Amino acid sequence: MFLFPEGGIVATMAVDGVRTEVGLVGREGMIGLNTILGGSEIFESIVQVDNATAIAIPAEVMLAQHAQSAALRQLVSHYLLYSMLQLSFSVVSRSNQMMEARLARWLLMCHDRMPGDEIPVTHEFLATMISAQRSGVTVTLHLLEGEGLIRANRGRITIRDRGGLELLAGTTYGKAEATYSDLIDSFGKGRR
Repeated sequence: MFLFPEGGIVATMAVDGVRTEVGLVGREGMIGLNTILGGSEIFESIVQVDNATAIAIPAEVMLAQHAQSAALRQLVSHYLLYSMLQLSFSVVSRSNQMMEARLARWLLMCHDRMPGDEIPVTHEFLATMISAQRSGVTVTLHLLEGEGLIRANRGRITIRDRGGLELLAGTTYGKAEATYSDLIDSFGKGRR
């Protein structure tokens, strides 16, 4: 089954004893790339925003269309490149960045996929997404709030200074999104 979200955010998770976020998908993307490549779905997908809807296309229908359409194959190839870049920058961020930068990157990626500036998310879920402890996420959110970058309320984060978050995220945010914009379509806030 291929899923094309119409809204909300779907977190793609690698599961090996613990869950680790390896990608985010919103209305710009799809779930099911492994099937196109000939494998089974190895990642778990978790809907982050309640009431999100998606268009579902049976795998056999999508695979038949993919085989027949050069334009669809090119589009899927471009999306695959974008997904690989997003995964690569997730690894770089987790390996090399402090929690503040990892959290800034992740919030920007969510902000790209949300219609407004509010992101409905709990500290516990954030901790899973950026591979951190919940207590560290809480402290980091307070730091970002103190710098005027966000406002954190129970179960909700409001982006207040996107440019400041982009500076904090550094080079791990923006390159994958720019590639998407170059190859597929405009992407996220500030890129239209």
